[in-house]
Amino acid sequence: MTNSELYLFLIWENARTKENYLLQEIQKEFEIRDVYEITWDKKIFSNNMMRFYGPTLENVSEKTKLCGTGSFLLIIISDENPKFGRRETTNGMELVNLNLFENKRKYRKLTSKDFGIHSSLTKKETNDELTLLLGKNTSDVEKTLSDKWNGKITKIESNIVGQSGWKDLKELLYVLNSTSNYVILRNFEGMPDKFEYNDIDLLTEDEKIRYVIDGNFSLYGDNTSRLKMKLGNE
Repeated sequence: MTNSELYLFLIWENARTKENYLLQEIQKEFEIRDVYEITWDKKIFSNNMMRFYGPTLENVSEKTKLCGTGSFLLIIISDENPKFGRRETTNGMELVNLNLFENKRKYRKLTSKDFGIHSSLTKKETNDELTLLLGKNTSDVEKTLSDKWNGKITKIESNIVGQSGWKDLKELLYVLNSTSNYVILRNFEGMPDKFEYNDIDLLTEDEKIRYVIDGNFSLYGDNTSRLKMKLGNE
């Protein structure tokens, strides 16, 4: 349908005891387009969590304990009749998809696990999270999706994109362009194919951008606005 929009659910490890039932329940309300089983490196699981949730995550240790550090499911769905309203979220009062908002609460009750289920609630949140999880934004993910899930779960072992550094500047800018509002103030000549400087100055309104840029939160000196990152071998 023309109103159809893409969203996602995550079933964290501690809620997967009821994953088959949850998949059935999700199919009653939405069209499942694809399902992934994602495995993050347990040693840096909390880093992945921090980068995924950004500055809204107050206690990463508690969140990791509640969710578990094992493989989790990413369920990409289409909502053919989205309904919107303002609700209080971790980002404050937002205009969200009420179908996702209400069903996430219902699925959490079904599992009896606090925060065992995550869902995106807005188109921007979906785009940000797909980019971080799969390295592709919503537009590029949609190009690979079938109209209906074939019932098979695709297994991938991959941390949040950029966790161990970036392949090149092109990959970094693709992710920044998909997740953040920013401008490059100087030293942008030749980007992204050619870069001959050792620093990039960004102006941004998005506090989450530093979580996206560097998976190890490596400061350059004592200034929290100066980050070190790895680009290829540089």
